[in-house]
Amino acid sequence: MSDLDPVTQATLRSAGWFSGRRVDTSLWRVSFAEAGLVLHPAAEEFLAEFGGLRVGSRGAGVTRAREAFDLDPMSLWRSEEDRFAAWNEARGAMVFPVGELGLGQALLGIDEHGELYSVQPFRLATFGLLPAGLDGLVLGAMPHRVA
Repeated sequence: MSDLDPVTQATLRSAGWFSGRRVDTSLWRVSFAEAGLVLHPAAEEFLAEFGGLRVGSRGAGVTRAREAFDLDPMSLWRSEEDRFAAWNEARGAMVFPVGELGLGQALLGIDEHGELYSVQPFRLATFGLLPAGLDGLVLGAMPHRVA
């Protein structure tokens, strides 16, 4: 994703990302299908490029701390499929789990349009559409509450 901010690119590179990176998404596809969550094309593309990356805390950000995040959807999603199902029904969208934020404070999800979300039990907030949404996550921008 070449449209990323240079600081975002450097941060992701330090976690193992490189342009053209591709990882196998079949485990995620099968595991989530068993729970009734379909790996849509936007989630598959995102996870194929960024899946498995872990970024540690990095101090102050734009409007919030640059918290640690883990782009492994298997990290916390077990027993959380109901949370995603509820938000999907309420929003009329398909938000698919892509990881966790802040050592488990929130889950991360992406919808079929490429919008990146912070998913909590009573709060859904957006970092925005990719690539700006990923910049917001990495650079420490406060996500905007949508529900």
